[in-house]
Amino acid sequence: MGFVDLYSNSYDQAVNLSKEVSKGYANKISGEIDVANATLNGIYNSILFAKESGTLNREQVINLLKTSLEKTPSLVAVYTLWEPNAFDGKDNDYVNKEGHDVTGRLLPYVSKSNDQTSVIPLVDYDKEGAGDYYLIPKKTKKTSLIEPYMYKVNGKDILITSLTMPIIDNNGNFIGIVGADISLDAIQGIVNNAKPMGGYAEIITGNGTIVANGANQDLVTENFISLDKSNEDIVNKIANHEEFIKTSKSSSTGDISLRVYEPILANGVDANWSFGSTIPNKNVYEQYNKLLKITLPILIIVVLIIIAVMFF
Repeated sequence: MGFVDLYSNSYDQAVNLSKEVSKGYANKISGEIDVANATLNGIYNSILFAKESGTLNREQVINLLKTSLEKTPSLVAVYTLWEPNAFDGKDNDYVNKEGHDVTGRLLPYVSKSNDQTSVIPLVDYDKEGAGDYYLIPKKTKKTSLIEPYMYKVNGKDILITSLTMPIIDNNGNFIGIVGADISLDAIQGIVNNAKPMGGYAEIITGNGTIVANGANQDLVTENFISLDKSNEDIVNKIANHEEFIKTSKSSSTGDISLRVYEPILANGVDANWSFGSTIPNKNVYEQYNKLLKITLPILIIVVLIIIAVMFF
């Protein structure tokens, strides 16, 4: 095998490995999202039927959320939020009761900590950014994976992503949401375990938010483009759900690296996240460089011998 072939094969092997790693972990994270989505579908169907048939009151809806949360260990919280008087027309009777605020709207946030569940009313649902978990599905009428954000759970700020599903009545009107929160600690753990050829992995959204990073966790929630303007091309491709390969400088390590990105696809979910594997070029061509170090001195000796034979 010639050096050119070996050089090319080293690159091809690194690309194939990176693709395999990225696809495998992207599918694993898609699986986490699918679990949350299945839970939401169950809650959605039960609550919508209850609203239309009058078979569940608000207290029973909260108990349904508690049961769903207990059966799904991967979730931090589940919740529902209804438009004014959209559930049963009794908002005035529930002002400041469990899972309600001063409006009386049904908006319980059921979370768990240390195997205990707690119920509080949702907050900030009318504020852009903090309330995207409600405002985005209300606007798009699509199940949405929300950009990571900090949210207070049981008095503690944690980084989460929300999967939220709009509740649509028989007339096609938006009447509320059901949602589930997924802690990014679990996803960061998945990313930390991915070290393709001594490199690292990361998850980037189509808006450029760093969801997880295996090289530098301090970069989580930072904007990928703000780290390096050249990352704009990567983010644009992620936003378009593209699978792609790029060789460029890593924003996390500063090394020229092979970077392979695979979209994270979840059934029925409007999302544009991507799982990326980054391998330093020195690791990509490690096999080539090792062989070169061994064979180059030999080749030099052979050439010198040939020259000596020819001229002496």
